[in-house]
Amino acid sequence: MSQAAPRNVARALEWDTQFFGVRIASLEAEDIAPGQWRAALEFCRAHAVRCLYVLAAGTHDAQKALDAGAVRTDERVTLALGQRALVAPASRIRGAVEVDIPALRALAARSHTDSRFYADGHFARERCDELYATWIEKSVRGWADAVYTSGPAGAPLCYLSLHQRETHVEIGLIAVDEATRGQGLGRELVEAALTRAAQAGLGVRVVTQGRNAAATSLYGKCGFEVERVQSWFHLWFDDLP
Repeated sequence: MSQAAPRNVARALEWDTQFFGVRIASLEAEDIAPGQWRAALEFCRAHAVRCLYVLAAGTHDAQKALDAGAVRTDERVTLALGQRALVAPASRIRGAVEVDIPALRALAARSHTDSRFYADGHFARERCDELYATWIEKSVRGWADAVYTSGPAGAPLCYLSLHQRETHVEIGLIAVDEATRGQGLGRELVEAALTRAAQAGLGVRVVTQGRNAAATSLYGKCGFEVERVQSWFHLWFDDLP
């Protein structure tokens, strides 16, 4: 949930540290030089970091992470769609409200098992479930600029969170209840985000997991194109010899 660190500079992630109970830092590596890599590792040792998230831009940076003992946990796929004409969203899409939160939490806790946190066995599955439940709850309560859903108040069937940046609208979490998949709700959620962006005169970006074929397919059908592919690695210092 934290913003990406400056490139080639490690930084502590206080929210992740508090949530998972171990000190965590992040590093966005792009054409990282040996001295920069050493500085990142020294930062981690100096701050008693147990896990370093490494977002590698290419094979050079990925190899640096592997050589240090990190494990590849995910593929980060960024997709984008430019500004488009304003189209009214589907009538069954509405904004999420407070009474929706319990059901949204339950849906989130079972909908993101293809993420890097589940792929990393160091994180308890129950904490991963709670991570996404907390994420959608806080999104409804103000973390996100909007959360769209469908269904009766108190019994939502899906969700999509979004953030309005200066240059674009950014889609956050998206999920559709298992019982209602295949009915077009996912596409209608994305269309609602596109409408919000069109109203602001902006394009849309989204980041998803490479292994999440359903999401990648959905965004492709909505006109998104792949902008960038990066790799996530987790380096656990406790595992090093």
